[in-house]
Amino acid sequence: MKLYVIRHGETDMGKNRVIATVEEPLNEKGKEQAINVEKELNSLNIDLIYCSPIGRAKHTLELLNLKKYIPVIIEDRIKERDVGVYEKVSFDDIDWKIFWGYNSETKYTKLESMKLEILNKTK
Repeated sequence: MKLYVIRHGETDMGKNRVIATVEEPLNEKGKEQAINVEKELNSLNIDLIYCSPIGRAKHTLELLNLKKYIPVIIEDRIKERDVGVYEKVSFDDIDWKIFWGYNSETKYTKLESMKLEILNKTK
């Protein structure tokens, strides 16, 4: 078995180094990225697709044009981390080792913990 992981295409907030809101859509480059990935995916033997319920992930999947041939499961457990009050915050204002650090003992307040999230998803 092989596992392929594809992230959604670019957003304006991401391009501008800002933590995106859950509703942030793909921008034009993000749409082009999805279409370009489709060409590569056509050569792979994919049996099943899991997709995040986030709009930009589902939009990327639609642009990949694979779901009419391959079963798709929309899976809540792979949605983006709830960053709460840190939505729309500049990447430069975040300590990424703490923000994304699974083993970090320092926690940002009002932010879903990486460790807690991973533990909850395995139950």
